[in-house]
Order: sequence, then C-alpha cells, then structure tokens
Amino acid sequence: MFKIKRSVSGFLMFLCTLSLLGQGQENIISESGKTTPSVNLPLYHFVYDFIEKLEAKNVIAPSIELRNKPYTRNTVLKIIIELDEKLTNNPLLLSRSEMGLFQKLKGEFHFELKQTSNDVSVDEIEKHIIDFEPDISGGMSYVLGDAILEQAVDINRYGGQEDTINEAVSFTRASGRVRGVLKNTIAFYSDFSSTLIKGSDKAYRFGESSQGGVINYNPSSDNVYSLNANAYLVIEPKWFRLQFGKDPIIIGPGKHSNLFLSENAGAFDNLRLDVTFDRLKFTYLHGWLRSKPLVYNGAGDASDRKYIVAHRLEWKALPWFFLAGNESVIYGGRDVEIQYLNPIIPYHISEQYLGDKDNNTMSFDATAFMVPNVKAYAALYLDDFTTVRNPFTYWKQTWAVMAGVYWVEPFNVQDTDFRFEYSRIEPYVYSHKYGLLNYAHFRSSIGSSLPPNSDDYFFEIRYRPMRKLFFGLNYELLRHGNGNIEVFGYEDGFVDAGTPGKQNKTFLQGINETKNIISTQFQWETFRQQYLYLIYQWTHIQGFEHIRNRTAIQNRFLMGYKLDY
Repeated sequence: MFKIKRSVSGFLMFLCTLSLLGQGQENIISESGKTTPSVNLPLYHFVYDFIEKLEAKNVIAPSIELRNKPYTRNTVLKIIIELDEKLTNNPLLLSRSEMGLFQKLKGEFHFELKQTSNDVSVDEIEKHIIDFEPDISGGMSYVLGDAILEQAVDINRYGGQEDTINEAVSFTRASGRVRGVLKNTIAFYSDFSSTLIKGSDKAYRFGESSQGGVINYNPSSDNVYSLNANAYLVIEPKWFRLQFGKDPIIIGPGKHSNLFLSENAGAFDNLRLDVTFDRLKFTYLHGWLRSKPLVYNGAGDASDRKYIVAHRLEWKALPWFFLAGNESVIYGGRDVEIQYLNPIIPYHISEQYLGDKDNNTMSFDATAFMVPNVKAYAALYLDDFTTVRNPFTYWKQTWAVMAGVYWVEPFNVQDTDFRFEYSRIEPYVYSHKYGLLNYAHFRSSIGSSLPPNSDDYFFEIRYRPMRKLFFGLNYELLRHGNGNIEVFGYEDGFVDAGTPGKQNKTFLQGINETKNIISTQFQWETFRQQYLYLIYQWTHIQGFEHIRNRTAIQNRFLMGYKLDY
C-alpha cells in the first residue's frame, strides 16, 4: 500500500514540476504575458449546441479540441476571438439569433476577454455574487461565484391498469458554483447542490445514487434529498493539461447516446491528462468508480474498490475528417495498479500481463464534415470480440454501434437544425461475469444509456427564432429485449465455445418492450440567466415491463423555473 501511494504521489509531483517548467507558454496569453489555465464549461451550457452548429456550418474551423466534452474555457475563448475577427470583415456571418447567443457568450467570458483587446458590451457582462480579484504580485488571481435556484414539477400519468404508478414529484434545488485562478498557475472549480424531492412513493435507500447525486434522508422524515458535488484543480502549460478531481467527462461523437463514456451515470473522481500536438490529441484517464456495497472480484473476495483506466488517441486526418481510437480497463478488488498509472502503455497488453482478471474494452469513432451544413459521425464499441466467431450469433461477441447525422438549416430554414441517431447495443455488452467489473458507476452504465440487448432510433428537430426562445420536437423508437447490465450470459444459461450447450444469441431475444416516444420542449429566457422550461412527453409502450401483450400509455409533463446568478 505504501509503495502504491508513493508512486501516485511521485507521478503527480512529476506532472506538477513539468507544469511549472512550462509556465509562461500556454494556450491563451494575456497582455501581461502570464499563463492562464482554465476550467471546463458545465455540460448543460448553451455553448455546446451553439459551437456544434457553427462548426457544421463551417463558420468556425472544425477542431480536434471539440471532439469530446466538456470544453475548456480556453478552447471556447479561442473560438470567441476567431469569431470576433471574422465578424469584423463579415458582419452578416451570423443570424440574428446566433449573434444574440454570441454576445451573451462574450458577456460570460468578459473576465478573460478584458485580458485581450476584445470588447464586451456593458449590458452583456455577466454578474456574479462573488467577484474577487485580489492585488497579488506575481500573477493574475481571481475568484468568481454564482448561486442557482431551481423549482420543477414532474407529473406522470399512465392509462388503464397502470394508473397505480401515477406520480407528481416536486424538485427544489439550491446550488452554488465557484471558479478561479491562483497566480496564473492553478485553476480551480467547484459546484454543489442539494435537491429536495417531495411527492415520490419510491423507497429510497441510504446512499443510493441518483444520476451521480447521492440520495440521503432522515428515515423519521418524509423529506428526501439528492446531494451532488463536483470539484477539481487544473494545471495547463502550453503542451499539456492536467486535471484532478470530480467532474463529468464525455468521450465520443454522439449527442443522444455515446458508447465509450457518457454522462449517463454522473461524474466520478478522476485524474485526466490531455496532450495536443498539431493534428494529434492524446487523453489519459484514471477514474475511481463506485460499486454496489458488496460485490465479488475474480478471486471471490468481497470488495467495493473499483477503477477505470482509459486511453484515447485522436487524429485530424483531413481538415474535415477526424478519427479516434479508445481503450479502457475496469479493474477492482485491489489497490490502484501501478502499471495502469503508466499513461502510455497499451492497456490491452497490460491486462493480459496482470493475469487477465480485469474487463478490457476498445472502441473507435469518426466524425466528418464532408457536406456543407452537415456533420456525420459513427462509433464502434468492442467488449468481448474475436474474429473466429460470428459476431451476430455467438453470445460472447459483445459489441455496440452508433451512427448519426446532424443537419443545420435543412432546406435553408434559418435557425433550425435536424438530427438522426441510431444505436444498437448487443446482449451482455457492458456486463461482466464478476459484478464488480461491470462497465458501470453505481448501477448505471458509464457508456450508453441504453440497456444491453436494445436499439434506438432518435429523430430531433429544433428551432431557435431568437436568442431567448427555443423549441424542440423529438421522436424516438426504443426496443429492448430481456437483459440488463447486471446480467451476464452465464446467468441466462449460455456456455463458452467448445462446451456443449446454448451458445447462439439472438438480438432482441426475449419478450420485447417497445417504446414509441414523442416529446416537445420549450425554453424561454424570461430575464438574463432566468429560464422557464416546459417538456411534454407521450409514450406508447408495448410489452410493458417485458410482459407479453401488456400495453401502457404514459403522459409526462415537466415544468420548471431556473435562476442562475
């Protein structure tokens, strides 16, 4: 244990030393020439949709820094400066709605922009509850803080015999957010929230996870709270970026569903290293996951220690074409493995060297901007795979695919965009014979939100006629056979190759649950940083809860108001 802790400390000290050696050469340089490390933008920020649209329209050049989320503030700052220069020569480059969002974005970046020569309208400058810039020699320092209040009501009504599961749940959320920089050397970020949940009859257990928020409550009270907190530190010289702490990460090109890493299970503690050189970008990730309170590893020992280690190598093959490869290992039941702390060793080989007792996977994805206003993307995820068995019939051939197309201003309809995305998750993907090694954080997949043995057709059209108004319409067909991430093939009676018994799988095997989902969304920014949102969703379910000939109709209405100050 001592050697492992000493190795981790030595590794971090080595990277910190490199950051100090690189100080003064960074991605964004202020007028004083000082380095400016930056934190990430939250995943719910409007900038993600805004930048994806501009990239598809080729208003901004497709960038290798935009292939994963979250985006860093330095990455977005570069885009703001690039757009400002282009608008000087072409004031009609953006539509009225896009220009409004761009001015709002500049207002949120006024602190960074005042270090450059870019102007921000006084009316657009974002206000903060905490706005502290101490006079410290030797480097810029500042602290900014915000408070967020949100009230929402989620009403679900079922038709026919299913009306016993009707519910109306209230969510009252209070959140805080703080970010800053210390002497141009270390950036920091922290957010935290407490959500009061009222009206639900669900029997929550102490410590149960809810999308990364831990449910906590007083058993003698009817009040239930979901608690969540993220925080991390960043050092960022010119040639690499090191982040350590708890923050969500998305790896992959999808919007509705990502196969490798998604936000489905919420954030987990991680150490992340990004190195960008010209048209190449390398990412290393070591994460600390949470398992069920008591699971068993390959040695049959009870444990709840669980980790993920991953690599990603991205290549901008052409100005409009990006390729990437990923590999990951889920391991646990022991201390942090020294070999997995090596950021450049191939983990597939390491997993074999360490005794083939972990869960290793790989995936590949591509993104292309071949056609004006169109972005196309696809991903392939390989869990257990061999070239000598039929991938469509042998049950241990566990893989998943995803493909999508994003079309901006279809048929020249301004301020409109369309998306189609298809995902297919084969049986037993993400699961493992040892529950500890499931591809999950708590009990939720860290990959696709779809369960194993399912596929999904997703269509979306969105319209933003002006900066403050947004409309969306979705249709989704989701089919799911028997199975979930906690069930492996052995439990369903399958046997290994060469062993007499059941070996052939069928996609969507078992009694299917088929959902046809139509949903509409509306958002109105009533005042700056204040939002009213409405969602209505109609779902027709055949084979409800995998019971043959059982049909249900669900009507869901979600209404909320959010104040971000």
